[in-house]
Amino acid sequence: IVVNLAYQVWDFMISLTIPEHCTPIMMTHHAVAAFIGWSTMYNQMFGFYPIFFAGLSEVSSVFLVALDFAKFFEPQPGTWFDLFVGAFAAPLFLVTFAYYRVIKWLPTSKQMFDDVQTVVRSGRAEQLRPGRTWILYMWLTMVIPMSLLQLYWMGLVLDKARSEILGS
Repeated sequence: IVVNLAYQVWDFMISLTIPEHCTPIMMTHHAVAAFIGWSTMYNQMFGFYPIFFAGLSEVSSVFLVALDFAKFFEPQPGTWFDLFVGAFAAPLFLVTFAYYRVIKWLPTSKQMFDDVQTVVRSGRAEQLRPGRTWILYMWLTMVIPMSLLQLYWMGLVLDKARSEILGS
C-alpha cells in the first residue's frame, strides 16, 4: 500500500506536466487511488482489498509503459523493440488488463460489498475501529466508479486491439 500510495502521488504530480496524461479521467483515477491508499494506511483497514485494487490491478501497467514508450519512440520494423512491443508487451497488456481489471476485479468488488455488509451488520466494524465505519462506506462508494472506469478502459483496449489486428 505504501508503494502504491507513493506511486499514485508521484504519477498524479508528474501527470500535471504531461498533457496526454493530464486528463480528468486519469487525474481522478490517481487522486482516488492515492486517497484509498492513504485511508487504508491511516485507518488500518482492509488488508486484502487494497493490495488487490491498488497493487495487483497495476500489473498491466508494466506492459502499458512499454506501449506508451512506443508511441513517442516508434519502433523500427524488424528491431528487437518492435518485436518486444508487438509480440510481448501488447498481448500481455491485453491479457493482464482483462484478467486483473475485469475478470478478477468485478468478483472481488462483490466480495468486498459482501464482507462490508457482514462486518457492519455484526457490529464488528464499530467494535474494531470505533468511529471509522464511514471508511468502509467510502470504499464501497469509490469502487463503483472505479469499476465502471475499468470497463470503459477495457472497451478502449479491445477497440485498439481490434484496429491493430484488422489494420484499420
